[in-house]
This record gives sequence, C-alpha cells and structure tokens, in this order.
Amino acid sequence: MDRDSRRARRPARARDQTAAERRRRAGKQHRRDALRRRTDNLVRLGGDDASSGRHDRDGNARRRGRFSRSSRLSRRRRRRDGRDRADRIHQKQGQGADGGGAVARAVNKILVLSIWEDIWSLGEGGGVADELQFIRHLTKKGIELHFLIPKPRAKKETLGDSLLTYHTYPNVFRAFEPLPGIARRFLWPAAFPFAATSRLERLAAEIRPDVLLGFTHYSFYPLNRVGAKLGIPTAVKLFGVMYLDRFDFPRIKYYWKSVEQIIALRRPVDRYIILNDGTKGQMALERLGIPRAKISFLPNGMDTEWADVPVDRDAARRAMGLPLDRILVVTFSRLVKSKRIELLLRAAASMDRALLDRTTIVIGGDGPERPFLEREARRLGLADRVAFTGVIPHRNVVDFLKASDVFAATNELTNMSLPPCEAILCGVPVVAFDVSGTAEVVRDGETGLLVPNGDVPAFARALERVVRDGDLRERLGRQAMAFGRSHFMSWDDRIEKELAVLEELAGSRRV
Repeated sequence: MDRDSRRARRPARARDQTAAERRRRAGKQHRRDALRRRTDNLVRLGGDDASSGRHDRDGNARRRGRFSRSSRLSRRRRRRDGRDRADRIHQKQGQGADGGGAVARAVNKILVLSIWEDIWSLGEGGGVADELQFIRHLTKKGIELHFLIPKPRAKKETLGDSLLTYHTYPNVFRAFEPLPGIARRFLWPAAFPFAATSRLERLAAEIRPDVLLGFTHYSFYPLNRVGAKLGIPTAVKLFGVMYLDRFDFPRIKYYWKSVEQIIALRRPVDRYIILNDGTKGQMALERLGIPRAKISFLPNGMDTEWADVPVDRDAARRAMGLPLDRILVVTFSRLVKSKRIELLLRAAASMDRALLDRTTIVIGGDGPERPFLEREARRLGLADRVAFTGVIPHRNVVDFLKASDVFAATNELTNMSLPPCEAILCGVPVVAFDVSGTAEVVRDGETGLLVPNGDVPAFARALERVVRDGDLRERLGRQAMAFGRSHFMSWDDRIEKELAVLEELAGSRRV
C-alpha cells in the first residue's frame, strides 16, 4: 500500500493533529532562530526607533502562526543596521569625564530593580552608602541609570544628575506595614513579583538596557522572567546572605530562617554578585547548587580616606551630647533582633561596678527594637549609663567613631559588616562575638578581642579588659587602623570591580 493510500485511510482527526503538530514545531523552531539572531547579532537599542514597531508586528505574527516579511530580513542587513545605530549611541553616551571622543563600552545603560524607596535605608542620611557610591561612580563615567523603586512617600531627588532616572511600582512594602512581622515576612516576597514584574518588563522593553540589575533576593523572579523574555543579561546583587551559610543549624531551623531566599534562588539569573559581609555567601550559594562561574564575590567598599580625617574628640562628643570624661563603648546599626544589642546591655550590667562607673554605653541608630532596648536598659539598672543617639547621618559617622574608645559587635549573622570595619579603619578596637567570617577582620589581640558566639559573661570580661587597660586600647586601635589601611578597598575600586562584572556579562551576550 502506497503512502497516499495509507494517508487516505488515516482518520481525518489524526491527520489534522499531525499537521497541527508540524506547525507547532515549525513555529517553535522559528522563534528559537529569531531569538538567537536578535541576541547574537544585533545590538540592543532603545524602543523609540522605527524597529520597535516591526518587533511588535513580528510578535503578533508569531502568535497567529504566520511570519511577516520583515522578520525574514537577511542576517547581514540586521547586523549592519544594528552596528550603525550602535555607533551613533556610543558617540552620544560614550563621552568620558574628560570630554574626549567616543569610548567603547559594553555597558551604557543599566536598569536597576530595587526594594528601597530611598538611598539611605535608615532615612535622614543614615544607612549603607553602597547605592549612593554606585550611582556617583557610574554616572561620572557617562552610564545611564534607571532605578525602578517602590513608590515613595515624597518625590525622589535625582542627585542633580541627568543620567539618573527613577521609575516606580506599587509600594507593597508600605501596604503591609501595619501587619505583624511574621505576616510581612511572607507577604512581601509573595506580593513583590505581582507589583514589579510587569512594570519592569514594560520599562525594559522601552529603554532597552544593556543589563538588568536587581538588589536582594526579591529580584530573582522578576529578572528571571523579564531577562529571558527580552533577551537581556541579568544580575542580582546580594548584600550578604543572612542565614544561608549557617549549615550548622538543625535542618528545620535552617529552612525556617532561609526559606524565602531558598525559594528565590530557584529562579536563576546570569550572574550573582555577592558582597562579602562575612556571611560566606560564595560558599553558601555553591552548596545550594549555583555554579561557581556565575558567582562574583566582591569586598565591601569603604570610605578609606576616613583613616586620615582629623577629628576633635571633645568637640565631636559635645556635638552629640556625649560625656567628655567617660570611656565610650559604642555600637551603631539598624536596631533589629538579629543585631542582639540586648546582649551588650546584659554584658555591661555584669561588668565590675567601678569599671562600669567609668563607662557609657552608646547605642547609635534606630529601628523597631529601640523601645525594647530602652526598657531592657531600665530593667538592668543602666538607664543613666546608656545613651541612645538615634540615626547617625553617614557624614557624621567618622566623627562618632573617632570620638569613641571601643566598638561592641554583637550581630547574630556576622560582625564583619560595615560598622565594625569602619570602626577598625578609624582606629577603634572591636570587641565581637566570633560568628561566621568575623575573624577575618576582628583578629583577636590585633584589631580587637574575640569571644565565643553568644557568651555574654565572656563578652563582659573582654569589655572590662579594654576599659581597664588604656595601653591595650591604644595598641589595638593603632593596629586596627594599620590593618584597615592595608586590607580595605575604597568605594571607587569596589564599584569599578562591580562594573567590570557587568561589562563582562553584557559583552558575553554580544559575542
């Protein structure tokens, strides 16, 4: 029986299914070929040129199972047109700070998805300076930055830079603020993709950035979806990994502490940028299955010039309302549970009374735990020996630290975060719980004193040593500043390393 006879005898429904399957497979192959041509041979350009309409027509045609003539343009013509338009953009955007000629660069435009309304996480100029330094350094190089942020309460300041633009999405964080903390913990990451993903996709299609960059694990789902759909390289920057490195925890406790991040990591991106805050992020992600080749492990940036800033200690203390004749044991951070500031108060309460009378405990920063800490200070009989400063603006941190005598670090996650490192750079010895990567910078007997994690009596004894012995404080402070000068990286150098990662990522998609 010949093939035509067999086909004629086949039921009509089976013939239709076979034809439909062939059309479906042909359509899938065409879509793969079209995506490969766009990502491999064309330079991504802004959505305001004539080609954007052609892309829309092609998308509609594919959904109908037909393909427009424009989608069958020769590869040579697409490549030539893309290069011509790219050259014009590079001439316009690639002017260096010296006003010279065009600069060849893989990254000229970055779209950042952030979870923060403001550069300063604590408000009033307080918090981590990473975002501010990132903006200043990249815009100085002529790189166009677009930030997609939660809708803020007040109009955003653009820092006076025409290369910085803010866009907004619905503020789910503020919407759930009245709820209990446990409810916010799970509702925020659940609601965030619904608020941010569609807005990110529309914005990325309009401005056509060279890279999509997300801040924190909240960004994995939106970047995974939008990057794959539009063919744009993606990177997520993690400012530490919280409890992800604590594989010593019991399994149930580990998953309870880290479930949001573990779920988020199931949505892969092209590059994982992890800042080394002491939480061993590279090791944690590798153990969770992220390929080492996709991880860029970078040091935190520091205001390294602080080591050379002269400060009048008495004037700085008077400006902050702190006593001139006491030894100041200080800490500052966002006042949340993981910082365990109450352990500092309990250690102070068990110190020798004569030494405690010479000491003032200074707690800088603000946050939800402040009312509890104030009550705890009263309960322990320390109300007249503890000072709460509130938020310390970043510009005043160097004065605050150089007017201090000892820095106390009690963080549950790591004591290698920015405040202890800034204290070391300013020549202030650190007494710290030895947790995670803390010993990398708080070197026992060299830059400070280390005690076993959570051991409050040992912490009290260490405080007594540095309060009692002025020579020890001076030696540790001097060694701490020398260590900071030789080991810490400036913000310019750190952001340059981050930019190199993004340029490598963008360039790899254009080879």
